[in-house]
Amino acid sequence: MTWALVLAAGQGSRLASATGGMAKQFLEWEGAPLYWRSALVFSRCARIHGIVFVFPEDCLERERARVEALTQARPLGIRWKAVAGGKRRQDSVRLGLAALPAGCGTVLVHDAARPFLSAGLVNRILDGLSEEGCAACVPGLPVVDTIKVVEGGRVRVSQADCPDQVCVNQGWISDGTVPIVCLPNQLIVQIEGGGNQLDAQTG
Repeated sequence: MTWALVLAAGQGSRLASATGGMAKQFLEWEGAPLYWRSALVFSRCARIHGIVFVFPEDCLERERARVEALTQARPLGIRWKAVAGGKRRQDSVRLGLAALPAGCGTVLVHDAARPFLSAGLVNRILDGLSEEGCAACVPGLPVVDTIKVVEGGRVRVSQADCPDQVCVNQGWISDGTVPIVCLPNQLIVQIEGGGNQLDAQTG
């Protein structure tokens, strides 16, 4: 039996200034909170038998009632529970796991602030977990950005999606004499200033 934990207990502090203090997972999207989209995706996967929603303790009853109302309009078709999370993500995961029914052998742990997963991804994860010797499966995507590392008064490009990788192979620069140049991405990294005023500029 497989269940999903939908972790919606985060405070959303990084986005708080743009949302008026509302955590991302509670923002409305198509008439429902973002966490509901994740629940609908899980409910469409035949191998998912239930969902545990993990909410902040101070709004557990409100969100439990909200899920009840949402299921009246659009039933999930699988069992669900709502429990209070903890202060940290690992506390919320632990509390969600404690709410799973006996006999649950596989658990998918999902961050409700990442609502655009697909049923195909869920099924690929479950396929991976069914392989012999596989105890865990974490999905990932290739990096398509240029990643710059600034450390101890120097800078380098650690990863880029350009074909020749000249910018990556150039390594560290520590003064303003030679910039890092990536022609395919139209990127120039140069150091300006010195001492406490050292600043890596990109453009």
